[in-house]
Amino acid sequence: MKQVLRTSFSTLFLLLILTLLCLGSTALAQSNSVYCDSCENDEPLTPQYDANSHLYVCELCGSERRGLHWGFCDQKDLSQCVECAAEDVILDELFHQEWVLGYDTYYHWPTCAHCGAMNWEETSEHSATCPDLTTCTVCEVENIVATSINHDWDDRIVEGDETHHWIRCTACSTIVLDPVLHKSDCTNPTVCSWCDMTDVTFASVDHDLFTRGYIRLSDTHCQPVCADCNEPKDEPQPHWADCTAPDTCTYCDSTGITAAVLLHDYSDEWSHNDTEHWYACLYCDARYDVGAHEAYSCSNITTCTICDAADITTSRVHVHRGYLEGYDNTHHWEECSYCGAMIYHNRHTAKCTDPSRCISCEARNADCVTQHVYEIYSPGEWANMGPIFSDERGHWWVCAGCGDETPRDHDYDEDSVCTVCNYKLETSLARIPGDVNDDGKVDMRDALALLKKLADWDVTINESNSDVNGDGAVNMRDALTLLKYLAEWDIELK
Repeated sequence: MKQVLRTSFSTLFLLLILTLLCLGSTALAQSNSVYCDSCENDEPLTPQYDANSHLYVCELCGSERRGLHWGFCDQKDLSQCVECAAEDVILDELFHQEWVLGYDTYYHWPTCAHCGAMNWEETSEHSATCPDLTTCTVCEVENIVATSINHDWDDRIVEGDETHHWIRCTACSTIVLDPVLHKSDCTNPTVCSWCDMTDVTFASVDHDLFTRGYIRLSDTHCQPVCADCNEPKDEPQPHWADCTAPDTCTYCDSTGITAAVLLHDYSDEWSHNDTEHWYACLYCDARYDVGAHEAYSCSNITTCTICDAADITTSRVHVHRGYLEGYDNTHHWEECSYCGAMIYHNRHTAKCTDPSRCISCEARNADCVTQHVYEIYSPGEWANMGPIFSDERGHWWVCAGCGDETPRDHDYDEDSVCTVCNYKLETSLARIPGDVNDDGKVDMRDALALLKKLADWDVTINESNSDVNGDGAVNMRDALTLLKYLAEWDIELK
């Protein structure tokens, strides 16, 4: 009897485990179900798939949804797609669910706890406070090199002398606000309006910028003055008038003036013709915000999306009806499926840790522009973050992804200082056009040295300084240009 009970209990336990597994599998399948978002079909779509992608087709409306296989880096089977459950496929991308801190000497970033992948988008430079310059205030890692040093603004002191005032951090004695000239206010001209010091030299006297009066100077101009002390403020300005009273200035209230600008009261409603629209003045023929008509969609180019005018003529379209994506080995693009207009056409860009995989499209094994961790896109342009290093070869940033330290050429200003990294070119290394003999000056000795060199004499010259016309070669043209320069002709050496 006991044996039968033990057998029955074991059987029930196994059945319970199998039931839980089935319920778990059912829940997983339901969580990964895909439904049509283009119609009212409430049945899950059945996927079709190959080794790289899956395709869902709605039997009710025929709409399609295609995507590449994907998964999680910590899943047991890295050849099974999480979305469509297809097995023995190639996962295009692995997503990460748990992050830990990753760092090096200059940066910190989130790192996947399972596979160690770096989260590029969250990479930041280390920062520190002045009491502890080697510990990051964000990630608390020690022995780092901080890009920015923060000071405690509650622990500071204001100092000054006869002409300037400044702020000094009391923790490290660093001047955290560069010296600024003393200024006073016209209502209290003997006290600095910023540091409250007296008996100092004031660089200027400030006036209230928001209250002012006006005095007539002539038929064409009036003078802005301070409302507190009546001292002239700014330059004289032309009279302005309203179009309903064109001989009365709106600033100084003088009459019999000649206005440079007429002010208008424009209608809130658009006026238009076949090609453009505008706001019309209620009292004269003036027009404002004149612009060409623009259509919202390429499928309806006869209605202006700005002024709602119908039966218009325009070639400007904001939105296209449909999009077709494409790419080749170097670029990706989108074009309108309705009118064929090219929406965009951009170069492939890839992370340095995966240099042939475009981060913006599905192109793989492509010819991509490499992006390093320190390269970020701030509105409108690329920029670099993190500490910058330099020597005579150039300047560079250290990539936390691939370790790249490739120097980039210096961009020197007229003082031989790089405009990017502030590297100062040594005087002996600075190029001096016309200094053929490298003695630091340009005179007749340089012209003689160049002529001797061109006559095959055994003399040593600076080839770079000798190319004074900038054509990349050293010849008799350079000698003639240098002689004209020494004879004070109006010539610039290059």
